[in-house]
Amino acid sequence: MATTLRPPALERWAQWWQLRTPGERAGWTGAGALAAALLAWLAIVQPAARDSERLTRHVAAQRVALAQARRQSDEIAGLARNNAVPAPRDVRSAFDAELARQRLKVAVDRVDDQRIRLTFDAIDFGALMSLLDTLQRSVRIRPVDLTATARVEPAQVRAELTITSD
Repeated sequence: MATTLRPPALERWAQWWQLRTPGERAGWTGAGALAAALLAWLAIVQPAARDSERLTRHVAAQRVALAQARRQSDEIAGLARNNAVPAPRDVRSAFDAELARQRLKVAVDRVDDQRIRLTFDAIDFGALMSLLDTLQRSVRIRPVDLTATARVEPAQVRAELTITSD
């Protein structure tokens, strides 16, 4: 029984190509080039164009957001200038009044004429933040140094801070 061996695919293709007329070869070459161009268009050019349009819209939206943020920043700065409360002459008395109003116990040490060091053995973290916010807004006293250490009780901290007037 005789078996026939088929030549490799590349040889078969070369043989097929040699049997074509020059006009057919030109037609097949043109069709291949057109298919390659179409694939390049679909795989590269079209996605790049879509991404470019999307990024253009994104940049425009970001510019609008930036302009709005700048307006709000200017508005906040204007409000801060207009609502500035003059700092009290005696930082200690204003601070003591606020502590008494919030019923907080604290150890107080004077560092110098404008700075006061405070130590809270146990204070609720929310109450501490509320105190600092109130001092900043109404009395114009701000913290310059703060160390808060968690305690065993939930939401309780040991806080050491130094405050000063603006």
